[in-house]
Amino acid sequence: LNIGWVGVKLAPENSSTLRIIEPDFQGLPINFIPSVNHTLKHYRQHLDTVASLKPQLELEMPSVRDSIIVSKNFASSPNLRIWHETPQEAHESGWFCKDLTVGDDDTYEQLSLYEFACLQPSLIKYLALPVYCEVTWESGRTMDVRYKNQALNIVTDSYLAAINQSKLN
Repeated sequence: LNIGWVGVKLAPENSSTLRIIEPDFQGLPINFIPSVNHTLKHYRQHLDTVASLKPQLELEMPSVRDSIIVSKNFASSPNLRIWHETPQEAHESGWFCKDLTVGDDDTYEQLSLYEFACLQPSLIKYLALPVYCEVTWESGRTMDVRYKNQALNIVTDSYLAAINQSKLN
C-alpha cells in the first residue's frame, strides 16, 4: 500500500485491529514503526514544493523502492545538483544527484531512494518533481530550479521561498 512515495503496511495491533506501519527512515535495514508521521510529512513536502513553483508542475511520485544514481560523497557536500530523467528500467526513478565540488572524475553509485532519503533527508521534498526538472544548490546562494532547462520562478512567501531565505541568513 503506497501513500505518496512511501510503502506502508497494515499490521495486526491485536486480534480485531489493524494498524498502519511505515519505515522509520533511520537507515538500512528498513525498520517499520507504528506511525504515518514520515509518510504524511513527506507527502506534504512534495505538495508544497510543487506549489512553490511557477509555472505549476504536476507531481510525479516515485517509490522509496526505486533507485537513484548518486555521487560517492553526495551526503556531505554543500553543493549539489539533482535532476530527473526518464527512467530506463523498472525500479529506476530516473533521479541523479551530483556533488558539484567534484569535477569530471566523480564516481557514482546506485542507491534506493529510501537509502538516499536516510542519508540526505533535506532532499526528499524535491523527489516528486517531474521528469526534466533539476535543482541546484551552491553554498551561500539560493536554489536554482529548472524545468526543460528553463528557470522556474519560486512563488513569494512559499515553502521553497522560505527555504531559500533560510539559506541566506
